[in-house]
Amino acid sequence: MGLDTVEILMTWEQAFDLSIPNEDAERMQTPQMAIDYLCSRLDAVEGSSMCPTLRGFHQLRNGLCSSSGVSRHEVKLEVPLRRFYRGRSRLEFWAAFVQETGFTRLKPPGLLCWNKSVADLLDDLMTTGIAHVRDPNQPWSRPIVRAAVRTSVRQYVTRRFHDHEHFIRDLKLD
Repeated sequence: MGLDTVEILMTWEQAFDLSIPNEDAERMQTPQMAIDYLCSRLDAVEGSSMCPTLRGFHQLRNGLCSSSGVSRHEVKLEVPLRRFYRGRSRLEFWAAFVQETGFTRLKPPGLLCWNKSVADLLDDLMTTGIAHVRDPNQPWSRPIVRAAVRTSVRQYVTRRFHDHEHFIRDLKLD
């Protein structure tokens, strides 16, 4: 396994709060294999009432509106997060946002992430904060697990990909 795949595995371990043994990790050669493995480990159910990415966007939008006082129509994927600071520092904004949402696993935008957008924050939520996207009273679902796997892989792959593509051969992950 190369550095990219190790980092992706660590992201999954953090997101789903589980440990993936090396022998299991080596058998996961495609996103589909990873989805199937994680679903079996999490006892995930097949269906879900709402697209997990859409659910995540709604949660982010509600948190951004509550913590910054903007209207829901101002929260769009392409909008930079700095628009929500409203005269506060980046860290003051982030503290208010985390207090409103409970998204404690999300990392605050760094000093060099001045142009980080709502879409970037949604990607972060779908990888490291995926536990927040699902209803805690409901079991893990296959669509939520799939969204987290695909989002974490997408951080390393700059093109569209299919779940059956091989991590190393097709997606060129080292």
